[in-house]
Amino acid sequence: MSRCCTRYWSKHGYEVLQAAGAEQATAAVQDHPHPIDLLIVDAVMPNVSGPELADGLLELRPEMKVLFITGLDGLAIQLAFGRPCECVQKPFTLRFLVTKVQEALSDTVSAGPDLPDSANFS
Repeated sequence: MSRCCTRYWSKHGYEVLQAAGAEQATAAVQDHPHPIDLLIVDAVMPNVSGPELADGLLELRPEMKVLFITGLDGLAIQLAFGRPCECVQKPFTLRFLVTKVQEALSDTVSAGPDLPDSANFS
C-alpha cells in the first residue's frame, strides 16, 4: 500500500501493518498481538500469488477478511482463491478504496473531503 494510503488509514485511527512480500506479511501476522480485520493484498506478486498468501494467512487468522488489488479480472482471482472475494481493480482512487474497505468491514470510515478524487493508484 502506498505511503499516502497508509497515512490516511493511520490518521483515521487504524493500525496498518505493511509488508514488502509474503515472508514479511506472514511474520507480521504471526507476531501481531491483536486481531487483524482486513488483509489488503495484491493478487499478483513475486514468488507467491496473492490468493496463495491470503490462504496461508487465513490459516493463522481465519476471522480476517481479504480484499485483493488487481489488474486482472475479479472472476479469475475468485477462481484462484477458491471462494468468493472482493477485488479492487487497478487503477483506483483512494476514495474508491475507502468505499471498498467500508463495504468489507461494514465500517464507518469516512470518505471525507481530505481524500483526493484524482489520485490514482496502480
